[in-house]
Amino acid sequence: MPRSIRHRSASCRAAGCGARLAAVACLFAAVPPSALAEESGAVEAVRATGPAFGDSNWVAPYSEVNPGGDSTEPGPRVGEPQGEPAGETLLRLPFRVALFPVKMLARGLELTAGYVGDEFVPPPSYTRRYRAFVLEPLVDISGSSGPEAGFRAHLKQFGEPRARTEFMATYSLKQHINARARQRINVPAEPFRLELEQHYRYRPNNRFYGIGNRSRDEDRSIFLEEEGRAEARLSAGPSDIRRISLVGGYSGITARKGRHDSPHLEDVFPPGAVPYYGTQTSVFQYGLGADLATGGLEQNPSLGIHLRGESRRNVSSDRFDLDYFHTQLEARAYVPVFADRRVIALRGAYEFVKPRPGSDPVPFYRLPESAKPYRFAGFSSHRFRDNYLALAHIEYRWIIWQNLWALGFAQAGEVAAHARHLKVRDAHDAFGLGLRYGGAEGTVVRLEAGRSDEGITIVLDLSGDF
Repeated sequence: MPRSIRHRSASCRAAGCGARLAAVACLFAAVPPSALAEESGAVEAVRATGPAFGDSNWVAPYSEVNPGGDSTEPGPRVGEPQGEPAGETLLRLPFRVALFPVKMLARGLELTAGYVGDEFVPPPSYTRRYRAFVLEPLVDISGSSGPEAGFRAHLKQFGEPRARTEFMATYSLKQHINARARQRINVPAEPFRLELEQHYRYRPNNRFYGIGNRSRDEDRSIFLEEEGRAEARLSAGPSDIRRISLVGGYSGITARKGRHDSPHLEDVFPPGAVPYYGTQTSVFQYGLGADLATGGLEQNPSLGIHLRGESRRNVSSDRFDLDYFHTQLEARAYVPVFADRRVIALRGAYEFVKPRPGSDPVPFYRLPESAKPYRFAGFSSHRFRDNYLALAHIEYRWIIWQNLWALGFAQAGEVAAHARHLKVRDAHDAFGLGLRYGGAEGTVVRLEAGRSDEGITIVLDLSGDF
């Protein structure tokens, strides 16, 4: 750039700055001195009363209510105490009266544990530890098996939370034997999982009352049932209550003369009245299953739905010509009553066997029956059996102490030779009360007393939610 042009640019910039300074000076000259004095006095007054907005020690202004009074007195900070709504009080009153002795017992145990608990049981450690091997006792009792004891062992694979091996075995005073081994194996392709299970069961005095919904209690008899079963299940899903499964396996069952009780089956029913008594049948099984659930269905569910279903085809592997489908359908729902500590639980179950054309009749010991998991409350186990079984159950639960729940229930169950014969008027009704404890890892213990037209039955169950 030529030197003359650079000199002219510098002169222009200097002239512009001079013009701007002159304009600012004119503005200050136009302001009256009295106005400047007033503004200066206002600023000084604000600074005299405290720090100004923007200062590091500035605090937002507030108005004191009841200065010098008690902060717990009614006012803007603490509202008036609200009593329990009348409707909720009426809803709780019958259960508070009925469960008052249980509540007092629980409070006494809690108080005693507070004084002497640490002397016998070390206080829990809050450091989460990985336990690769867990061994726990099993105790059960029923009218047919008597007192029963055993153990359950878990072996977990480090780094694979869903891979584990489980073994359980129990033995009763009436020589009931129940043994099961289960292995869960993670498949490299997530989210698939392979489960292998072997099960052996020996019951020398299994009960039989006849076939049909009108079987009589006075026809009670016993027989020996021995079963060996092995199966494999390939599942896809994040958990046991959210999965789709392929299942295949083998089952062999023998029914013959029983012992440790009387009368025997052959002493009550004429020959030929009970299909396949005194014989053994073996079948191969394959089919599909699914579990679909919403909500958190942990050991104490309060809100959610669980749908489950499985259908297997059974084909003979021996001299008989059995070919039939065995299907199980079940729905569960949990609805809280104003709070999670009060829950209405509902359950519906439907089980049936359907022979294919040309199949032999299904053996009586392979028919759906009113036993675990579809036991009829208020009746003896194995009381009813037939081709079709339907069960409806509703109960009201409420917490009385930590994970201990009280419950009242009503139930209706029925069996029939054909689906069209299932009628509401023919259902066997029962109602009752009980206690339910939801423990760790899904363990549930139920003690219930059910009343039906055949009397009162007390059951201790350690196998499931219902």
